[in-house]
Amino acid sequence: MSSNPITAHREAGSFDEWKRLLFQCVRDPLFLIEPSGKLIDANPPGTAWIFRYLPSGTTPESDRESTFRFSDRDALAIWKPVIEKVLHTGTSCSLEECLNGKRFSHTFHPVPVCHDGRECLCVTVKEITRQKRDERNEPGRKLWERILDKCNIGAWSMDLEKGIVYRTPGQDRLLGYEEPVRNWGYELFLGHVVEEDREKVQTIFNEMQSSLDGWETEFRIRRTDGNVRWFSSIGGLMKDEQGKNIILSGISRDITEEKTTRIDHENFQSRMNYALENSHVGIWDLDLKNGMVKRTIEHDRIFGYNSLLPEWTVETFFRHIDPEEIAAIRKHYERDIALKSDFKLECRIRKAAGDIGWISLTGTFSLNEDSNDDHIVGIVQDITQRKVAEIEREKLQAQLQQARKMELVGQLAGGIAHDFNNVLSAIMANAEVIISRIDRKHPFFENLDGIRLAVNRSSELVGHLLAYARKQVWRPRLIDLEDELMKIHSMLRCMIKENIEFRWQLQQRHAMVTIDPSHLVQIITNLCINARDAITGIGTITIETRTVSGGECEYSDTSACDGSGEWVVLSVSDNGCGITEEGLTRIFEPFYTTKEKGKGTGLGLAVVDGIVKQNKGFIECMSERGKGTSFLVYFPISHDSERSKARPQPGQPPVNQSPAVLLVEDEPEILKVIRALLESRGFEVLPADTAEQAEAIFMDHGKRIGLIITDVMLPGRSGVELVRTLRKENPELKYMFMSGYGFDAFSHSEEFGGNVNFIAKPFGIKEFMNMVNAVTAQSAAEQT
Repeated sequence: MSSNPITAHREAGSFDEWKRLLFQCVRDPLFLIEPSGKLIDANPPGTAWIFRYLPSGTTPESDRESTFRFSDRDALAIWKPVIEKVLHTGTSCSLEECLNGKRFSHTFHPVPVCHDGRECLCVTVKEITRQKRDERNEPGRKLWERILDKCNIGAWSMDLEKGIVYRTPGQDRLLGYEEPVRNWGYELFLGHVVEEDREKVQTIFNEMQSSLDGWETEFRIRRTDGNVRWFSSIGGLMKDEQGKNIILSGISRDITEEKTTRIDHENFQSRMNYALENSHVGIWDLDLKNGMVKRTIEHDRIFGYNSLLPEWTVETFFRHIDPEEIAAIRKHYERDIALKSDFKLECRIRKAAGDIGWISLTGTFSLNEDSNDDHIVGIVQDITQRKVAEIEREKLQAQLQQARKMELVGQLAGGIAHDFNNVLSAIMANAEVIISRIDRKHPFFENLDGIRLAVNRSSELVGHLLAYARKQVWRPRLIDLEDELMKIHSMLRCMIKENIEFRWQLQQRHAMVTIDPSHLVQIITNLCINARDAITGIGTITIETRTVSGGECEYSDTSACDGSGEWVVLSVSDNGCGITEEGLTRIFEPFYTTKEKGKGTGLGLAVVDGIVKQNKGFIECMSERGKGTSFLVYFPISHDSERSKARPQPGQPPVNQSPAVLLVEDEPEILKVIRALLESRGFEVLPADTAEQAEAIFMDHGKRIGLIITDVMLPGRSGVELVRTLRKENPELKYMFMSGYGFDAFSHSEEFGGNVNFIAKPFGIKEFMNMVNAVTAQSAAEQT
């Protein structure tokens, strides 16, 4: 066997099979040649290389195999020693050659096949221009790598065509690698970027390959040890002669400590700005030499600007001072400037939008030692809320004083009404007793009936008085809204000035609502008084009623009428001065009033709102400044089925089958009339004019007494306390209260159940006896 490696392996495989495998795998230029220089074959990169880099003397021969021959040229002379060495040793050999300004490495390999009985060689070509340049620059590169490493800076570059990344050792160490990383690529680097910052890095990378020429950014990376660090990356794009992007390069720096300090400072600054903004404090610095003011953004916000004005001077400040105070503030300022004294003042300002505010301004002189320029530095604070609160507190104090006066008036009115009702009760009872015993043809019948009607009219007036004093009992009942309004028409007309036209537009559908009539009086009178006070000169007040379904409800909160049922709308409208937008938002607040000082307590509409809601209704106010105001009150309509729920009145009990009645009344005339009335109906009556006397009678006749009828207001001890004491002795004792006040005034309704057995003075015989019969018909459970 031959010792030549080539001839030794000639039978290793067919030439065509070997060439096919080799040519498919190699991407660099590759040739198959004979020792003489005849080119047997070349892969596509090799063919392209031949025509691009070899001299024109390299020509194709037109033989039958269509092969090439390297003709007489320097290259063949250079290659010949290398070819002989390869054939002799059977090992690969290389040489370098410079062609067209580029440097190439040719490697000759022995091939274990023959062509036409002659040995063959394989030649691979690799461009090494950059490698040689890098080798020449190696000393300088090493120097720069050491410099960058000492500065804790990493450098890198990426060949966009080949995807090869070059990095300095410092670049890898920044990411936590102690040894250079093999197969480094963009994806490996991106894996170190904290997930929340990857999108930003990816966006920059994509834009750099298409449109950007450079970048500077900061992001977080996670080192190999798991620590998260901040990176600063600065870089740019290199292009070839044709303008094609070929290399991305940049430097990286660990800025964790710097970034942390900056973030801490920014967070502190943000917290300080937040504190200053939310405390409405601005900082300013006035240069007295040029009159210019440096300031924070909150300073300008206090004066009504959303951002800093281009410049701010002393005169800019004075233009914002309220005209009524500008002279005093300017004098104050000029005096302090002359004396170089610190100052503090409070004043009104007119903001950019025209609204009025209050500020507190504090300043102090500071001397710049280097330039000897005088400055005043200080703070400005928005104190509008505090000032408004102080003003409101003063108003509230005045309103409370007015409220106390009104309370005293109410107590006085209630006391007068109570005594007056006692007198009316005596007149009413005596008149009805006489009327019940004479014939209608009697000459004095009309006179007595006139007395009864006058007492009823007086009772209504006293009822209105008690409504104002809030001393009436709350007794909701089914009423015809329009009929009740007509009853108080004349009273309302007396309240309205003659210069105001009073219009009534009632729908006459007789809508039935469940409400205490006295509450209706309070609602309509309060609204009419407000309408009257809103009109100066000639005007109109209109009272209107209409019926709407739930779906037609115009109330701003549509959930209030839930889209079902029917509602009657009572509206009171005027064409007066109207209410501001701010006033509309607070119109039903207690003690809030739009009237001048001393002309309103701010309680009326708050009471109206409470009464309306108490009666399952709701109220809305609509107003336009200078055009008038409308109050719309919605009440749910009660239908006929609800009328049947009223408690039926029992008939008159049989004579001599009723229990004894303990009657307690400190007014002799009323006691006398009621006693006679009860006895005429078959009741045994045990009279008493004080609580002590009544208690003594009860102890003597307790087993016989089944009902106590007592006035609420008694000398010494009230009728409520008396009933409480006696029911401890006899829990089944039935009771009935009467008073010229309302029972709610004494806050005992809950104690004696939801249906208080109460009758208001004055009352008629029929009304009184119906109540007595209803109480005697009650079971013990109904009374608790």
